[in-house]
Amino acid sequence: MDSLGSGMDRRFAWSAGLAVGAIVVGTLFFHAKWSTAADKIAAGEGANSPAPTSGQSVPPDAAATNEPIFVNWPKPDVALLFSGEQDGYLEPCGCAGLGNQKGGLKRRFTLIKQLRDKGWIVEPMDLGGQAKRFGKQAEMKFEFALRGLIEMGYQAVGFGPQDLTMDVLTLAINLPAAKNPLVSANVGLVDFDSGFTKRFKIIEAGGMKIGVTAVLGKKQLATLKNSDELKLVEPYQAIPQVLPDLINAHCDYLILLSFADPDETKDLARRYKDFNFVVTADGGQVPPNEP
Repeated sequence: MDSLGSGMDRRFAWSAGLAVGAIVVGTLFFHAKWSTAADKIAAGEGANSPAPTSGQSVPPDAAATNEPIFVNWPKPDVALLFSGEQDGYLEPCGCAGLGNQKGGLKRRFTLIKQLRDKGWIVEPMDLGGQAKRFGKQAEMKFEFALRGLIEMGYQAVGFGPQDLTMDVLTLAINLPAAKNPLVSANVGLVDFDSGFTKRFKIIEAGGMKIGVTAVLGKKQLATLKNSDELKLVEPYQAIPQVLPDLINAHCDYLILLSFADPDETKDLARRYKDFNFVVTADGGQVPPNEP
């Protein structure tokens, strides 16, 4: 998570598989204080961590090096939780040591449950990117991940390019219409009015209306082709087609989920300033192989 600057950058949030919270407390702000265990050790913190012996690499003790989270946070009107780029990793990644595992649906479910147990209203939404590879196993992971997101209460889920190489249409046909979270302004299954996806969603929570749309970036679109099952439009064409509807709905906050390169997402944020939050793919680094 990068620190957020002023102006447009305050609306720009990174997402790389880990859920990050954006909190609504009267005004919208982003909690962007972020540091890794390695950063703290380099700064001389985490003194309770065991010292490695010569030639031995010892993972830092997570309890000693990581700050407690949600301490003294005021209860928000709504907590917006962003995630993305699951890449088929349904279980936590242990590359950084078992004490510093990253991601995983179970860990994300635990995070959401902890917040809801505190009485928070949590509205999670996902950029897309549930799958990474090809074949039957990837298709099974994609379906399991999407159904898992629905069980966790996700109302808006975008597409990554690899997701669209799966049999998404068959899965969408068999989803209950009321629970189908698939949203994209520039990717339609069969067509944009087929009912299998929505170009935008309006979520009502905490006495507020939150408008959400999603796009797939130009580079990602270039790996796909229009077909009988896919309708594709460039994001710079699609957003002006849906933004007036979101504005006319008098939403309190507007969110753009952009599965695109950070530079393209920044350009979208500059062009379409009505969005209060813009979330991008490719914003974070994969955890290192060694802690």
